[in-house]
Amino acid sequence: MGRHTTHPEVLNEELIKHVERNPFYNSTSECAKEHLCNFEQLCHDYGLGDNPKKIQLFQLSLAGQAKDWAKFNAQHAFKTWNGYKGAFLTDLPKVLFMSHHHAQAIHNTIHHHQT
Repeated sequence: MGRHTTHPEVLNEELIKHVERNPFYNSTSECAKEHLCNFEQLCHDYGLGDNPKKIQLFQLSLAGQAKDWAKFNAQHAFKTWNGYKGAFLTDLPKVLFMSHHHAQAIHNTIHHHQT
């Protein structure tokens, strides 16, 4: 792919489509770090540096539990891309673990009441 330049305040529509094409759901078969690396490479190819718009763009690459995490964490109003991606890599796996644990507890309760 050729190098594209984009004005930092305006997100390129083609870049947005690329980001939305392959969403990250936070399933056990997906790798958050790999998704983040692919996103960073795409942004680099389009000349989008580390600015707050990158956070907005990254949120478009999320779906399912990952999107829920992004909505919940919007209240923290991350000011830097590095702060946001650090939270994505450390906090999001906890969400998956907690929701899996919660689902297992519900399953066990239902199974217990059926026996």
